[in-house]
Amino acid sequence: MSKNGLLSSSTPVAEFAKKHLIERDAEAESGNVKVPRRDFLSRFKEARAKDPEFITEHLVLALTVANMFAGSDTTGITMRAVFYFLLRDPSKMERLLKELSEESKAGRFSRDDGLVRWEEARDLPYLNAVINEALRCHPAVGLTMERIVPGAGVTLAGHFLSRGTIVGCSAWVIHQDTQVFGSDAAEFRPERWIEATPEQRKKMNSCLFSFGAGARTCIGKNISLLELYKLVPTILRTFEVSIPNGLYKRKFSRSEVDSGFTSSLN
Repeated sequence: MSKNGLLSSSTPVAEFAKKHLIERDAEAESGNVKVPRRDFLSRFKEARAKDPEFITEHLVLALTVANMFAGSDTTGITMRAVFYFLLRDPSKMERLLKELSEESKAGRFSRDDGLVRWEEARDLPYLNAVINEALRCHPAVGLTMERIVPGAGVTLAGHFLSRGTIVGCSAWVIHQDTQVFGSDAAEFRPERWIEATPEQRKKMNSCLFSFGAGARTCIGKNISLLELYKLVPTILRTFEVSIPNGLYKRKFSRSEVDSGFTSSLN
């Protein structure tokens, strides 16, 4: 794709991947491998050694870059979604800031620099609801999560699918199912995750397809959630955030979050 101008091979991520490919090749040539590796890059290199005609050096680079993007770009998309929805709905932002303020006043944030630890953020009810709702309303991957029908086939929703049929579903479709998420499924409403009964919440969680599901759930799911749960409250405790185009003028500062506040929104 890069030769047709559809994909740049000189982006920072691609340059970073190239650098490590060169370093790995130099190690192999010198025989000075410090620690035997079984990471993704080593597996890509092994695949190239087995089938160099199919797994070209360019494909090794492409696979490495794709792997890096999958672990960073998708989390970045979700992070933007969290702040977009919060800034467009001041009442939701106010409620999250109130929760963080109460935690701060109770002395549950241990660092003085504003950084929030995983164990301090993972059980905050409204933060959890906001992140789940952002993942639902704007899943980072809109592609169909494809699977191949095995065995003698399968019947789904009254339709028989023969062995070898490629099937799949999109999080963008599943997450708008009103039978699962309610008649207001098109709206960003974190409260649905708090108000739901245990049975409803279990059903919603089972249909939250942002990271896929089953045996092929995204292997980076846990680290992505770790980053989201740490970074969202850290940003809100450290910086003032606002939409710069005038749609929403209210700013929130760390002092408000930490000491509590009462204010009217413009």
